Amino acid sequence: METAALLAPALLMVLVVFVLPLVRFLSLAFTAPDSTLSCLVELGKSPVYRQIMLNSFVTAAVVTLITAVLAWPLAYVLPRARGLWFTLLIYGVLFPLRFRSWSAPIRESFC
Repeated sequence: METAALLAPALLMVLVVFVLPLVRFLSLAFTAPDSTLSCLVELGKSPVYRQIMLNSFVTAAVVTLITAVLAWPLAYVLPRARGLWFTLLIYGVLFPLRFRSWSAPIRESFC
């Protein structure tokens, strides 16, 4: 029961943000008078949109690979670290997130 309670917010978020829009898209693709799939076919014919999709997939694959390569050793070492090393590793992971949260208001005030 505890596991279900812990997973519920994440699963709800996935459902609302990913699954429901995907179901809506697929339902429109097969039920709309002017099929959405025909729009996708038209996009696939354009070399510009094909290049954009290829760039997007390559970027996603490279970012995923780099993230996995950087995170794997940290995920291995972090649970085994003790004392000062644990503290330094935690600060190394969490400290950049603090600056990221402050960058949006600063960026908005100057742009």
